[in-house]
Amino acid sequence: MHMKFNKKAQLPAVILLLFLLAIILIIMLLIIINPFSKTVEIKETDDGLTISSIIPKDGEDKILLSSPLNKFNTGGGEPRDDDDEEECEDDSDCDEGEICENGECVEEECEDDSDCPSGEICISGRCEEECEDDSDCPDGVCISGICEECENDSDCPDGVCVDNECVNCRDDNDCEAGESCVDNECVDDNDVDNDQDGYTENQGDCNDNNANINPGEDETCNGIDDNCDSEIDNNVIDCPGLCLAGSCVGCLDDNDCEAGESCVDNECVDESVECEDNSDCAPGYNCVDNECVEEDNDQDGYNSAEDCDDNDAAINPGADEVCDGIDNNCDSEIDNNVIDCPGLCLAGSCVGCLDDNDCEAGESCVDNECVDDNDVDNDQDGYTENQGDCNDNNANINPGEDEVCDGVDNDCDGVIDDVVVDCDGICIAGECENCEPIIDFEQVRQENGLNDITIDQDGYVLL
Repeated sequence: MHMKFNKKAQLPAVILLLFLLAIILIIMLLIIINPFSKTVEIKETDDGLTISSIIPKDGEDKILLSSPLNKFNTGGGEPRDDDDEEECEDDSDCDEGEICENGECVEEECEDDSDCPSGEICISGRCEEECEDDSDCPDGVCISGICEECENDSDCPDGVCVDNECVNCRDDNDCEAGESCVDNECVDDNDVDNDQDGYTENQGDCNDNNANINPGEDETCNGIDDNCDSEIDNNVIDCPGLCLAGSCVGCLDDNDCEAGESCVDNECVDESVECEDNSDCAPGYNCVDNECVEEDNDQDGYNSAEDCDDNDAAINPGADEVCDGIDNNCDSEIDNNVIDCPGLCLAGSCVGCLDDNDCEAGESCVDNECVDDNDVDNDQDGYTENQGDCNDNNANINPGEDEVCDGVDNDCDGVIDDVVVDCDGICIAGECENCEPIIDFEQVRQENGLNDITIDQDGYVLL
C-alpha cells in the first residue's frame, strides 16, 4: 500500500514550528547578552509555549507570569500585573491576620505582647511603645499602657484638648500675660509677627502692625523710619536729590546747588533767572518777567502776604480798628481797642455797657446802656422809683394801682388804706368794718387814730 504525502496539510505545522523556534532564539540571545538577568522557565502547555516563571539568580521565590508566547493561542492565560496588590484605607479593608500599612495590606507585626520588643505592647497587630503615665503621651492620655486621644481639657494636665489632641493653648486666654497663642503654643508677644512681614518685635520690627515697616524694607522719603534703623528718611531710594520733611527736594541751601545756581524754594535755579512762576517767589510777591515783584492789589503799601484783605485799602496792618465787625488792622482780632466808641463795641455797634460791672455805683446796665438804679423798672410794672414807684420790687404796688384794704399803700400816695375800693363800710387796720351812725366824731377819730372824718349820706364814717 502506498500513502500519498499531503504537503498542504503539513504547511501550517511547519510555519508554527518556525515561529516558536524564532521566539526561543530571541530569548536565548537576550540571556546571552545579559548573563546576570533572571532565568526564564518556559513550559509547553495546551495553550502553546508559555513563560511560566522567572527565577532570580539568587534563588528568590518565582514570580509567576503565565504569559503565553503563542500568538495563535486562543485558550486564555491573562498576564498578571506585578502592581496588582490589594489596596486599603484601614485595617478593616484587609483579611484576618493582615493590617493596612501605606495603603497596602501586609501581615500583622504581632499577635500578642510576646511578639514585641521590650517596652512595647501589641496593639491591633502592631508593636506600639508602652506608656506609664500621661507624660509619655504628649498629644493625648495614657490609658492601660496605651496613648489615647483626649476628649476634654481634664485629659490634658498641662494644656487643653483641641481636636482630640493635647496642646498648650486654645487661645490667648490660655496663656500668661505678655504671651499669645500661636499654632496652639504660647509664645512671647514680642515673638509674634502681627503684620506677617517676616519680622517680630524681638527681631527688630519697630512697627509690628504695619507690614511695610521692618528691618528688611528700603527707606523712602515719607517721614517714617521704614527700615527700623532709628533714623527717618536717611539714604532714601526714591529721591534723586534730598528728602525734606517727607518730600523729595532739590536742595536745602545754595551749597546743594552747582555754580551759578541758587536754592529757591528747595529747588536749584539759574541765578540769572529769579523765578519762572509765582511759586518761585516769596509770599506776597509775584513772578513778573522772571523777577519777583511785590504784590499790592489795593495799593495801600502792604503786599498780599502782609495784608489780610489786599482788595480793600482801608484794611491793612497800619489801619485803626473801628467798631464795624471787621478786623481793620489785620491783627486777627475783630473790634478790639476801637477808637470810635466812648464805651464798648458789641457786634459792630458802640454800647455803654455789657453788664452792671461796666457801670458806676448806683447804676445798672439796661439794654447795653448804664442808667440810674432809680430809673430802672425792676418789677416791670411800668413805673420806676423816679416815677413814683414806692416798692419797685412788687408789680402790684405803683402809682397806677387801686387802693385796697390791706394795710399797704397800694397807689403810692403816701396814705395807707385811703379811699379803698373793696369795702362797703370802712377800712380799719387793713380790715373792712360795717359801723352804725355815730355822733361823737371826735371820739371815733381818736379811737381809730384818724386825722379826718368824713360822713357819707348814710351816716357812716369814711376814710
